[in-house]
Order: sequence, then C-alpha cells, then structure tokens
Amino acid sequence: MSDISLAGLALALKRSLAFATALVAVALDLLPLLGAAPDTVAPLLALAVVYQWTIRRPDLFTPGSAFLLGIVRDLAGGLPLGLHALTFLVPALLLGRAPRALLRQSVSLAWLVFLPVVAATALVRWGLGSLVWMQPLPISSFLGEALWTAAVYPLVAWTLVPVERLLPRADRVPGS
Repeated sequence: MSDISLAGLALALKRSLAFATALVAVALDLLPLLGAAPDTVAPLLALAVVYQWTIRRPDLFTPGSAFLLGIVRDLAGGLPLGLHALTFLVPALLLGRAPRALLRQSVSLAWLVFLPVVAATALVRWGLGSLVWMQPLPISSFLGEALWTAAVYPLVAWTLVPVERLLPRADRVPGS
C-alpha cells in the first residue's frame, strides 16, 4: 500500500470515531442493568452522545449519522424501525441554527441547553411509542429516562473530550 492510501485510511478511521462512540453508547444502552427489574429506568446514553457530537462536530456527525444510529438501535433492540431513528434527529432539529460555537465554549451552557432538548426528546419518544403500540404509554418512564440522561450528560461530554482530540481538524465547523 502506498503512503497516500494509508493516510487516506487513517483519515477515514479518524472521521468515523464520532460515529463509533455513538455505537458504543448504543451497546451500553442495550446492556441489561445487573440486579435491576426489567422496567428499571436508565439513561439513554446514545442521545447524550448524539447531542454532544451535534454540537461539537456536526461536520462529522450529521443528521444522517443520527438517523442511521437510530436504525441500528432499533434493529439491535428489536424495536419498530424509526422509533430511535426519529428520536435521534430531535437534537439536530431543535438546535437548527443555534450558535453552536457558544455551546462549544461551555459544558455548563451545553448542559443547560440539553435540558429542554432531552425533555422534548422524551415527549417525542413517548408520542411515537404511544402511536406504535396504539395506546398511551406511561409517561413517567420517559420522563425518568430524560432525567437520568440529563444527569449523566456532563460525564458523557467529559468522556468524549479525549476522542474529540483524535478527530481530524475541521476548517470550519457548521453552526459556528
């Protein structure tokens, strides 16, 4: 192999790191909680990762990436296709033209903005789930999941800092 193709492969691997971390979060979301009842509420780590990369590196983690991640989550969890795919689009839709450069400056500010995003996502998940199963689902589970997800967001953001240092530099990150 030539040096050019090795460099291209290295760049492709670096560009895929953000999506790889989201896949790890999906795998963690699917793990059973040891000693917990089946209806135990847990954080949706993948949503926190989607939000973080939507803010920090929208050039590498696009809405298409979020949708694909949701399809993977639905397939792996045996859920109706589209449930998580649509859910994971909520951060990108809500952030729209938000000043992401400002959100990148402060984890505290990003966390404060995440609170309404995770609440809206919980409502979307509840609504989609209620439509799919054709009955209103107990909203308390979705709100509990949202609270746990909001609580763990700073830890998720902190965990992704070393990964972000490995990502290729962007000349201009959209939303800045």
